[in-house]
Amino acid sequence: MRYSSRCSFPAIVMLAIGTAHAGPPLLSDDPHTVGPGRVEAIVAATAFGFEDSANVAVPLVDLTVGLFEGFDVAVALSPAFTVSPDAPVETRGAASLGLKWQPLRGDHWNASFTPTVSLNAPLLDETNVLLPVQIEYGWKRLSLGVDGGYVVDLDHSDLWFVAVYGGWSTSESLTVLAELWGGRARGDERSAAGLTLGLDWVMPWGPHLLASCGPGFETSVGRRVRWAAYLGLQWDFALWSRD
Repeated sequence: MRYSSRCSFPAIVMLAIGTAHAGPPLLSDDPHTVGPGRVEAIVAATAFGFEDSANVAVPLVDLTVGLFEGFDVAVALSPAFTVSPDAPVETRGAASLGLKWQPLRGDHWNASFTPTVSLNAPLLDETNVLLPVQIEYGWKRLSLGVDGGYVVDLDHSDLWFVAVYGGWSTSESLTVLAELWGGRARGDERSAAGLTLGLDWVMPWGPHLLASCGPGFETSVGRRVRWAAYLGLQWDFALWSRD
């Protein structure tokens, strides 16, 4: 994926992991579903810095709805802006539709499959089909997981990605998070990797405050992504009763 002609390959991987099947505030997703009849709604801003330009996306819609036990549907619609000191602001848009099926649900091990279609025109000028799998192990306040898969790019080079993440609940309301992510385009030497640090804080009045930031770089040429950041609010509520 590309935001613009100025966008480097780390953005391709970061967008593939984060935009189309986000598990905020990290780029990676966890395998847990929200539960039948429940809704997860997010209002957030995502930003990537590339040299002297920045790309900012703010979702108009970011909803996950639990249809059945272990089965969710998610939809996101985002305008995005490219800001550069020597060019006018570019405004574009992107949308994604995804499913999450969690066949393994347990006290310690959980796993899911999250196919997603991302339509990015004219912002990214392409359509992608993501085929990721998430596996997580949880023990007391600690969770460790892997999110990885393949991105079918209908217009350009396909790529694969993987992210290893961990979370530690320091209290009932605060979880600190970290991940290492990377990816490689099929058929050429482009590859990228990065680090993300984040937190999930349940505020006293209900919503979750989600925040993360971290660097990334392109290993083939050493061209750095100077920063990537996420800030959002998440609400969880019941849309209908299980009964």
